[in-house]
Amino acid sequence: MDTVAMLEQLVAIPSWRSPDNPEGEAGVSEYLTEYIQRELPWFHVDHQHVAGNRFNILARDSGLTELLLVAHLDTTPPGTTWSHRPLGERAGGRFYGRGAVDPCGGIAALLSALAATGATRGVSILLYCDEVYEFHGMRAFLAEAKGSMRPSFIVSMQPTQLRVWNGCRGVGEFRPIVRGKTAFAATPDAGRSALTAFIGGIRALQQFVDARTDPAFGRMRCNVAALRCGQSRGRHDGREVLGEERNIVPDYAEGVIEVRTFPGVDVDACVAEFERGVAAADGCLEAAMKRLDFRGFHVPPEQLQPFMDAVAAVLGSATIDALETHGYSDVQLLHGQLNAPCAMFGPSGGNYHAADEYVDIESLDRVRAVLERFLRSYRIGAA
Repeated sequence: MDTVAMLEQLVAIPSWRSPDNPEGEAGVSEYLTEYIQRELPWFHVDHQHVAGNRFNILARDSGLTELLLVAHLDTTPPGTTWSHRPLGERAGGRFYGRGAVDPCGGIAALLSALAATGATRGVSILLYCDEVYEFHGMRAFLAEAKGSMRPSFIVSMQPTQLRVWNGCRGVGEFRPIVRGKTAFAATPDAGRSALTAFIGGIRALQQFVDARTDPAFGRMRCNVAALRCGQSRGRHDGREVLGEERNIVPDYAEGVIEVRTFPGVDVDACVAEFERGVAAADGCLEAAMKRLDFRGFHVPPEQLQPFMDAVAAVLGSATIDALETHGYSDVQLLHGQLNAPCAMFGPSGGNYHAADEYVDIESLDRVRAVLERFLRSYRIGAA
């Protein structure tokens, strides 16, 4: 099966969580298990249970793992407003569909390259679930791999536009609750606006973020993803009930704040700055529940040289992308525990996580050629 034919098969299988597809990428996992067993018979396939019928695929050849090849299996729901079929459509030099470039294009190129390379020694493949949501697949793998796998190099398939990513910024999320005091709006000084205090916290956090840059990671970023406020009427079913009377100063505000960090700055530091701004605006930070706090990572380019050489041999040059131009990857968890250089690489395309996601078909051939060249030294019988 060629790369595009495999891509067609992968995209045609729903790989997102939804009420009518609660197992997410489980169908893709079953298909890829059968493919590896049939087309790459020198690999032994194990399943790592994650939840329900969802599982990671870990395939290993007969040697100790020196090279770990990684890709995630899940996607976001397709949503609406597509002008091409979400389950796959070829048009011109592009292939459209949910997951076409992230992650199915990279998986198809990877497995096609392994099939063309033939039997290997020292190579393992991790195809894991739940990257888009809560990182449960990567956590399950690392819980099992701790102390049992020590690769010297890791390649993760990502939609990198034929550039190499050598790290990522961290990501953190916290959910602050700010309290104030109600008052009649005609005499606001008798109260304390929770909304004004929340905005004061955001301003302080934004100043903190804007003042920090890093040569490898660029700028930190802050996003207020959600905000609701009003007059507290108590709680019901675990949620604050809010009044919306126009003539009362709001005494309650809550929100969701995401920060993109780099090493040396964590969510606790961001919460402290937010709290300082809230207090300066005469409010009280009642709680700030942390939901995520994942650090960034950076691999010096010289540690990626063998892979960069393969990229340059096929493409004519090898470019390392600016880390501030893309988001968090749970490859950071992999790098942090296995302590091996990680290169992220994959095809060109666009609109991933959006309508009309596509992959440039020509770029799939280039990714496959890069991987074939890099895998030469892992072939059985290679000098």
